[in-house]
Amino acid sequence: MIGEIRDEETARIAIRAALSGHLVLSTVHASNAVTTLQRMAELGIARFDLKETLVAVIAERLVTIQCPNCGQVCNPECPHRHHPKRTGLFEILAGMPLHDYLSGRQSRTASLSYKTIEDYLEEGIESGWIARDAARRGAEDVLSEKFD
Repeated sequence: MIGEIRDEETARIAIRAALSGHLVLSTVHASNAVTTLQRMAELGIARFDLKETLVAVIAERLVTIQCPNCGQVCNPECPHRHHPKRTGLFEILAGMPLHDYLSGRQSRTASLSYKTIEDYLEEGIESGWIARDAARRGAEDVLSEKFD
């Protein structure tokens, strides 16, 4: 287990361990699964090595949720009043979509073959569980962290 891959040396160590048959779990600071792969490339890891070692890339974003009936504060009779106030959205890039991306065959159809965090955010907004301004604030937080 590697806490976080932040530099070229740590990235090389992780890839070397994976190529020698070890299960390697780590984190990379990125806004979604595809940018994780781009980040690894920025750290000097070849697509070939990623293709040989990766099983999946999972991105997570924490979002504030609200009651689809009442909004931010539920009334005492609401069946959703005991739901948590925050939840995680997960994007899983694995299987053929991951293979296609690493092979350089990321066409529009390949990008539609798995659901992104943005897809889940939009579903949450449409169903009323996520406030549009909360989703926008979450995206701005990710962008501000990226440039800090």
